[in-house]
Amino acid sequence: MSFNESDLLLRFQTTRSEQAFSALVDYYGGMVYATALRHLRNVELAEETAQTVFATLARKANRLSASG
Repeated sequence: MSFNESDLLLRFQTTRSEQAFSALVDYYGGMVYATALRHLRNVELAEETAQTVFATLARKANRLSASG
C-alpha cells in the first residue's frame, strides 16, 4: 500500500503509527539533513538538528494540517 506525505502525516497523527513516522523520516530526512548541513557547515550539528526536527514533529504533529 502506497501513501503520499499527507496520508502519512494523517496516519501518524491519528494512530501514532511508527511505520508512518519512519516513512516520513525516510522521505524527508535527507532533505532536512542537507539543508541543516548547508546552513550550519558542521556535520555533527546538522545531524543533531535533523534529529531535533523529527523529534519536534513527533511531539507536535497534531498541530499540523496534513492538507496544506
